[in-house]
Amino acid sequence: MELTYQCPKCGGNDIYFAKRQRIVGLGGIYGNRGKMVDTPLCKVCSEIANPMATSSEIKEAKAWAKIVAPLVKPFANPIFQNRIFQSAFLLAVLAIAFFWPA
Repeated sequence: MELTYQCPKCGGNDIYFAKRQRIVGLGGIYGNRGKMVDTPLCKVCSEIANPMATSSEIKEAKAWAKIVAPLVKPFANPIFQNRIFQSAFLLAVLAIAFFWPA
């Protein structure tokens, strides 16, 4: 799936990727740590472009929200307040979701 980008300044969709330094680690005795990463930039105004969701991605997210919402409700039950129960439950749900025969 290809991402679509939009410039927050001019609203353009024409972008290019260039190496820019980003801070990836903070503090410590060595100070901040930077890394050169590919950054989407607008060709018109050189502003950093933001990823934009397409209509199909929005529909897919809404479909997943309908599936996941009933699974989250049991966590309101006091028995699931314990982190061990939460972890076991989430692992079981993920195992069922990924290994269920299609």
